[in-house]
Amino acid sequence: MSDERESNICVVCRTDTSGGTGIAGHKSWVFAIGRCDHWVCYECSTRMRVLCQQNECPICRQQLDEVIFTPNKRQKFEDYDLRKSLYHNNHGIHFDSESAIESYGRLLEHPCRKCRNRGPFKTLHDLTTHLRKEHELHFCDLCVNNLKVFTIERKYYTRKELARHRKSGDPDERSHRGHPICTFCDERYVDEDDLHLHLRREHFYCHFCDPSGLKQFYADYGALRHHFIDDHFLCRECDSQDEKFTNAFNSAIDLQAHVTQCHSQNMSKSDLKKAKTISLDLFIHQRTGQLDNGSKSRIQQKREQRRHGQQHRESDDSDAGAADEPMSVGATAASTQPPRPEDFPSLGGASGVSSLSQTNGSADGKDSATKRKDKKPSTYSMNVSKSQKLNTTDEDFPALPGASNGPPMSALNSMSYQSLAKRTSKKTAPPLTSTLGVVKNVNLIDPLLMATVPLPMKT
Repeated sequence: MSDERESNICVVCRTDTSGGTGIAGHKSWVFAIGRCDHWVCYECSTRMRVLCQQNECPICRQQLDEVIFTPNKRQKFEDYDLRKSLYHNNHGIHFDSESAIESYGRLLEHPCRKCRNRGPFKTLHDLTTHLRKEHELHFCDLCVNNLKVFTIERKYYTRKELARHRKSGDPDERSHRGHPICTFCDERYVDEDDLHLHLRREHFYCHFCDPSGLKQFYADYGALRHHFIDDHFLCRECDSQDEKFTNAFNSAIDLQAHVTQCHSQNMSKSDLKKAKTISLDLFIHQRTGQLDNGSKSRIQQKREQRRHGQQHRESDDSDAGAADEPMSVGATAASTQPPRPEDFPSLGGASGVSSLSQTNGSADGKDSATKRKDKKPSTYSMNVSKSQKLNTTDEDFPALPGASNGPPMSALNSMSYQSLAKRTSKKTAPPLTSTLGVVKNVNLIDPLLMATVPLPMKT
């Protein structure tokens, strides 16, 4: 049932054509069919083709030069013989019956709804005169000239109702809020679009403010000129020559460039130099992006990271430079004296005296002994007596595998440590740096001497 009812509804005006009457009060409906075989009610077709001058199909938008008005909406357009049609007018409408012609004629009549026994008038002007004289009723001129509706659909107003209609609209039609007025001309227009078109054609607007969306209009150029002076920049020399629009500028720099280019012939050298100088005020705002604690900006954070990275690289370079400096055997920050044999236990059970003293910048004594227990040593010095000889034997130091035959170790007993120190001072190797950052001095004379004299270490 719903599908059958939907098939009887006009797709344009949504009127049910299965029952009831139309605008003109006809008892049977007439349909308009074109070459596309889409049908609409004859009221919508007449409104489009006669009043709006539109000949396209409202469904498929195909241009229809000819349509036929018929009570049978299910018959196709190609089934009709247009040469045998009853009537053909200038709007490309054919009729296949007298009832279709009668319904079409009633839509275009100008009847008076107040006079039931009187026939329709020939023109709308005659009807308007009749309503004003006989019934003191009026049409809205703006609606008559701009709204494409049939005469039978127009409203009648008294003077009071017409004034309210023009100002605020009709009470029973909320979509219409009256006709806007032009405050310069004191005339009303049908809608806002028509008023805006009038303002741009007949009045003035600022070509600087209009692109920004400010819809401000002025009655004449005098009012617009005051706006240029107050809110923009106006060249007074061009203004005295009755120039319009081209002597106004949106910024002081544009005005200065115009004066320098067009009015520099009457300027002195100092004024011309001053006119060619542009003063700019620059304001740089730092970004306010914050860290998690909200204390520093991102730019400050990056600067500190670069600064810390540079300091770290400098510290690495200083450590590498210190590692490159050669140190002789027995040299320390506090003392350069060679170690003494009594400071180390003798090998092979020989008796010996060893001493390890801490020097922290104070004299030896009880105070020094007390400080040695409380404080960690900062520097170490090894003192070896020059006169005491090293008591070693060949059995204490076996030969290394693969080592070449050399003098026995007992021969070293006859050598004083002073001669050994001279040999070691001439042959020093570059220091090696361990993974813990401790600098060790490597001697090149013999592994024997390296085993005999411990290497100084910085902790």
